[in-house]
Amino acid sequence: MRAMKAVGLDVSEAQGEIDWDALEVDFVYRRVSNGSLPDKEWALQAHPEPGYRHCLIGGYHAFYPWLPVASQVEAFAGHYDDHGDMELPPSLDCEVALKVDPVGYRATLAELIARIEDRLLRRVILYTRKDWWEKYATPRPKHWPGPLVGRDLWLARATAYLPRDACPSGWLTYAIWQKMFTAIVPGVRRYTDLDEFDGSVEDLRSWAARLRHG
Repeated sequence: MRAMKAVGLDVSEAQGEIDWDALEVDFVYRRVSNGSLPDKEWALQAHPEPGYRHCLIGGYHAFYPWLPVASQVEAFAGHYDDHGDMELPPSLDCEVALKVDPVGYRATLAELIARIEDRLLRRVILYTRKDWWEKYATPRPKHWPGPLVGRDLWLARATAYLPRDACPSGWLTYAIWQKMFTAIVPGVRRYTDLDEFDGSVEDLRSWAARLRHG
């Protein structure tokens, strides 16, 4: 019998205080930083430290391409310095692109990826939507891979079933699928995003281990 796929959440300060012990999910991605600023809720409430085993914990950064890369690296990686490593790979949220064209966007993102991976010794994953990525972050011709090859996809698409062409240009498949934006989950007071890893919990652990450097 095939193992059930791992189910998780991604949350930010928009969800307010979370009752971590009430969660009945396999993993949680928590927004660590928003541009150059830390997520407010990290400082306002208790949250799992490394070694928390009720569910696997990861952190994500909301990438703003018009802000200095150095300040964004510090906001994101500085959290790891203060609180320690997390079980899941770091993620970059790619869904805003003001003041840059697709070529400039990818160049800035590539610099951010390189500096974060060098700092954390973890390979990042990229969160985005197909329509957004192909409009704002895919230079012509579409097949131009740029510097992002080899980074796994966290696909945002609220639907019951994914079509075969669901992934943006440059990806054939996804690692994580954000499949609902308005889930009601015990332990979270407000609507939250529901995610599914493309594999079992054990597959999720193995995948996270593979994305470590060294």
